Amino acid sequence: MLEGLSSYLGSKPRRAMQIILCLSVALVLILVVVLVTALDMGNPFAPPYPNEDTPLSLTATGVTYTMDNTVTYYGSYPNYTSLRFYWGEVGSAGTGAFGGRVAGDIEQQRLNTSSSATVEAFIGGEGSDTGMIWYYLVIKDVQGNGAFEDGDSITFRTNASSILAPLEDRVYTISLVFLNDGWACSLGEFSCAIHDGKFYSWRSDTLNWSQPWWDY
Repeated sequence: MLEGLSSYLGSKPRRAMQIILCLSVALVLILVVVLVTALDMGNPFAPPYPNEDTPLSLTATGVTYTMDNTVTYYGSYPNYTSLRFYWGEVGSAGTGAFGGRVAGDIEQQRLNTSSSATVEAFIGGEGSDTGMIWYYLVIKDVQGNGAFEDGDSITFRTNASSILAPLEDRVYTISLVFLNDGWACSLGEFSCAIHDGKFYSWRSDTLNWSQPWWDY
């Protein structure tokens, strides 16, 4: 039987190549299925992180939260001294997490000058393999009216030469809340990560909202 098959394929070389090619493709597919099953990888072609429409974006200086139509908010726009922020790495054991007031009285005055204004505030630092990484808030008020409203932004930046270095494949959560007369209004909680130079962001639920995380 094998001699007959060899004779047939020898007389039809083109047909033999087609059969060999089909068998090779089938073998590769079988090996891929076996590998995925063995490693329990699920869908190996799925994105590494979720990617949704959020107010977060990657800019030249850091991760920027822009007040826009992706933020659900009702009522008058808050001033910056009434905003509390959280910026932290998911899963970190007490490091890489910062929070507090977005701005003090001096920064609030600088942002309320009737023209576009930008202020920067230092929020903390953490050690890394390449030395200390310092974190800052950069607040930009487009109209200079001292209220965080449409088009205004808060950028979480570092002193690293590239924002990609300290953030690559590290999931961070960013959240803002507006405090006013004893009640709190969330401006959303979002997580983000960078993988192979691409920025991912999505709505998340990692902070403790039942025991307010902003209550320092």
